[in-house]
Amino acid sequence: MGYPTDKAATAALTQVDDLIRLAGGDPFLKQRLGDLIWERSKRGGQLPAVHEVRRRLGLRRDPAAGEAFAEAWDAWLRGRRRARPSYARSLDQIGRLWLLPVLADVELDRLGGEHCVLVFERIGSFNAEIEAARAEGREPVLAGDSRARPKVVGMATQHRILAALRVFLNLAWKVRHVIPFNPVYAVELEPEVTGGAAVVRCPGQLVPGRVRGRSSRPDVPHCRAPRRAACRSSQLPVVRRRPGRRLSVRRAPHPAARRNYGRGPAED
Repeated sequence: MGYPTDKAATAALTQVDDLIRLAGGDPFLKQRLGDLIWERSKRGGQLPAVHEVRRRLGLRRDPAAGEAFAEAWDAWLRGRRRARPSYARSLDQIGRLWLLPVLADVELDRLGGEHCVLVFERIGSFNAEIEAARAEGREPVLAGDSRARPKVVGMATQHRILAALRVFLNLAWKVRHVIPFNPVYAVELEPEVTGGAAVVRCPGQLVPGRVRGRSSRPDVPHCRAPRRAACRSSQLPVVRRRPGRRLSVRRAPHPAARRNYGRGPAED
């Protein structure tokens, strides 16, 4: 390789020396780094950055080879043999429709939070285009969308996409040690709406109905097992109604009498 100035040649020689020093006393790694330097610079290419090679070695990765997201995702799907067929199909659809169109060519150890955010920005742009086309009465223009019928991706589906990406990257982080952290936590989604607000009713608004197959009348209070214990602790009368028998009301004993319950008469 040739350099236009002595300063550039000296800088390149210093960079080569720093790269070789990363191998320490490992002869195999030193040879691997030498091959990497030769492959990168034999046709006038740039030398690999020292900090990049150091980062790969710190992750116990090959300093020359990088694993693409698509390769790692496919290998992960093939390894999930115990997954339910429905869950496996859902993961395959999530990867094919939403993850791989954005992250397929990104090297896994270079994946960052900005790449994960791009996945959901693409979903947001699709949703905006679908709603605009619906309002204008035209077909939506969605570049790269492989769905048969384009429709708005709801927040629940986006949370499932985020969960699948989080599980995959947690494996690459904690088990395979390919990445130093999980970048998926840079994504912030709106809370998933699971239902309407809870309705709080006062006792006067309750309508008599059926409780566990029994008829419930306004004049016959019904108390289930967990609430009987609460009634005893609060010294309220417990009303029991057995089929074919009269109503029986048992009042909780006084706290002083409860301490001596079952012990016989108190001693002087």
